[in-house]
Amino acid sequence: NVKETLSPILAASQEVATEELSPLDKARLDLTLLYSLNSLFWMYLCTLGEDPKQHSDRVKEYMTRAKQIADKAKAPKLVAGAAQRFVRNALWTATDGGQKDGQEPPRKKRR
Repeated sequence: NVKETLSPILAASQEVATEELSPLDKARLDLTLLYSLNSLFWMYLCTLGEDPKQHSDRVKEYMTRAKQIADKAKAPKLVAGAAQRFVRNALWTATDGGQKDGQEPPRKKRR
């Protein structure tokens, strides 16, 4: 029964139910509720003989957007200072090795 299933969520106000959730978890809860209500509405439209496909595409778009936000939060971050040091130390400069301008780097001796 739908009423029995949704009664724990509908018993408390939304603010009380979501006060300890992170913003991403709140968005996920809202999307779950939206998807549930949209499924019920989809069944209602089917009983009326209408095409409900357009309505579910909109919800899927929002769910995809929420997933992108969650994935972006998990993505590795670039530390600019470390990247600059890495590139600076990886590049060769003419002043390395105590060479004077115009001199060739010392050649290795062959055995």
